[in-house]
Amino acid sequence: AMLAGELCDHVCSDTRTGFRCDCYPGYNLADDGTSCMGSTGNGDPCETAGCEHMCETVDHMPRCVCNNGYMLESDQTSCTDINECAMPVTLCGSGQMCVNTAGAYRCTRLFGCGTGYTLNEQNQCTDIDECELNTANCGPHHQCINLQGTFRCIPRRNCGIGFYLDSNFNCEDLNECQSNPCAPGYSCINTPGSFTCRANLRCSAGYEPDEEATTCQDIDECAGGVDECYENQNCVNTLGTYLCQCESGFKTEHEQQRCVDIDECSEYAGRVCAHSCINTIGSFYCECDPGFTMDQDSRNCVDINECERSPCSQHCTNTYGSFRCYCDIGYEVWEDQISCQDVNECELSPEGRPLCQYECVNIEGSYVCRCPTGYDILQDHRSCKDIDECMLGIDFCMEGHQCFNTRGSYECNAVVCPHYFTSTVDSRCVRETCSLNSLDCLSLPLAISYYNIALPSLSAVPKYIMGLRALASVMETYRFFVRTGNWDRAFRIDRFPGRAELNLIKSLPGPELRELVVDIYVFSGGNLIGQSEAHVTVHIGNYTF
Repeated sequence: AMLAGELCDHVCSDTRTGFRCDCYPGYNLADDGTSCMGSTGNGDPCETAGCEHMCETVDHMPRCVCNNGYMLESDQTSCTDINECAMPVTLCGSGQMCVNTAGAYRCTRLFGCGTGYTLNEQNQCTDIDECELNTANCGPHHQCINLQGTFRCIPRRNCGIGFYLDSNFNCEDLNECQSNPCAPGYSCINTPGSFTCRANLRCSAGYEPDEEATTCQDIDECAGGVDECYENQNCVNTLGTYLCQCESGFKTEHEQQRCVDIDECSEYAGRVCAHSCINTIGSFYCECDPGFTMDQDSRNCVDINECERSPCSQHCTNTYGSFRCYCDIGYEVWEDQISCQDVNECELSPEGRPLCQYECVNIEGSYVCRCPTGYDILQDHRSCKDIDECMLGIDFCMEGHQCFNTRGSYECNAVVCPHYFTSTVDSRCVRETCSLNSLDCLSLPLAISYYNIALPSLSAVPKYIMGLRALASVMETYRFFVRTGNWDRAFRIDRFPGRAELNLIKSLPGPELRELVVDIYVFSGGNLIGQSEAHVTVHIGNYTF
């Protein structure tokens, strides 16, 4: 028992073999035999406590509580009514009796109140006012006076017009006809408290005698309120009778002669409203479509110039029943059809070609084309043109070097002739005169020419590179061979009468520097009489322009 809180969640009981754990009502023992959890799994023991009225949880145990006026039974779940009248303390006042009720009690009098009195909510006797309740039966000529427990009828001193007080203090009707109050031609008829004069002249239905009772005149049933016109009908008096005419917006239903609503929108479709017609009881009203407002006649619609309230972010054009937003050049209308957003022209490709030859830069409302370093933008504002630094004199070549323009840049070249050669002003090296015993000199070509060619990347082929010509006069005595630099057969020498051409026949991507050596042999009578070399450096740029 000393370890009860450590061994079991709730109740720990000793057994012969050890201990046993039990749970409070509303809990179930878990599979581990020591833990307790709610029977429904949510830990609320009141759900299974079975209380008749209310339940509250105290120290993890459910406790049933009864409503006021009830007490808990011995089963600790049921509630029974408390008989307050059986308590030793007197709950009701003197002359009252206690009556037990479900959950409460009430006090009632032991004796009745008697004639002329009644029991109020406080269980007290109060006087009945027979005059106010109109139960005194004093008659129209007597006045009711209320007294405690009773009442009294006393004669009225003033019986009113048309009555008089007799000797027994009763009001009797005065016969006014005895004094002949009616005009000639009329007979007097006495009525209670008054009289009427009936003309001796008999008139047809719808007519009545005039004041002199000499002529029959029309009865205005409409003014007298004796017509039988239905709702939504106007009474129109006529001689001897009257007419019931429907109000505006109604028509007569022939079977019952009642007035029913006219559906102007259906009967006069397209003629009462310019746009939409909505029928109402006895009338109708017109509505305009969005973009229009009602005209002064409440039927026609006039266009609303939405542009007057500047709904667009840039420009607005009013249309019939609506408006349209448009934007400056370089902008386009956004999805909301109101705002303008910049057009990224650089993402467009009109007619299948990019806007810019090299790089397109989007700016607010427009775009600009840019060229790589060494290029200028042309007047079309999209194409790039190589800057010829050599021709413009903006190169930085040192003295003794020749400026050669390339695509996007330039090079500074100096012709250095090999041994046995002398340079000329046209970038050629000419062999010096060799002694007959100098085989090294005699085996060299007569001249070496140097050429620089600049091409864009992926040039269209065939592409003319340069012309080749020897000093002899007969073309058939020449032989041209590309000795180095043409491993991929991208270049070809084409022979023509009196000349030859070096052509590019395979498109080459840049950047690339291709150095070609072309051997030119001159034959005479089948014998080799001369040889020269052409060193061609082909500079292929980074770009296709």
